[in-house]
Amino acid sequence: MRDGADIPPLMFTEDELEAIVFGIRIVESWADHGMADAAGQALRKIEAALPDRLKDQIAAVRVDAPRDHWAEPITIQRGALRRSIRQRKKVRITYCSKAGASSDRTVRPLLLSFYGSIWNLTAWCELRSDFRTFRLDLINGHEFLDEGFVEEPGKRLADLMARPQESR
Repeated sequence: MRDGADIPPLMFTEDELEAIVFGIRIVESWADHGMADAAGQALRKIEAALPDRLKDQIAAVRVDAPRDHWAEPITIQRGALRRSIRQRKKVRITYCSKAGASSDRTVRPLLLSFYGSIWNLTAWCELRSDFRTFRLDLINGHEFLDEGFVEEPGKRLADLMARPQESR
């Protein structure tokens, strides 16, 4: 930026600030440590750029996501899994279904999703040659592989999302 340039202060409505703070509190409460720390840093940056009259509103937000919640234990490192998704690196998992059947899979991780207290991994499963969603708490073993993958037609997240809802 050139000298003398001025950035206008961030302006949010009360509802927008409440949504931002609540979203960050959820991330701090339910996500892995790396993502939780990044969320806190993002909130501090937003707060630093706000006009003084709005900074007080952040402290006054009365919507919370307590950290003392119950969740199924997860052994796979979510931060490393997020990196595998970004870097398009395969992951080998041992998965135990709710029925108790165990299988070893090599997957192309595509998406982490969160439903209440359950984290899921959506991936292209090489064993089934199709998309599968795996609950992270049912992954009993894992290995992050150096083997990368390229996005191929039919095996991308966009291809899954293009399917009708009932066939996903």
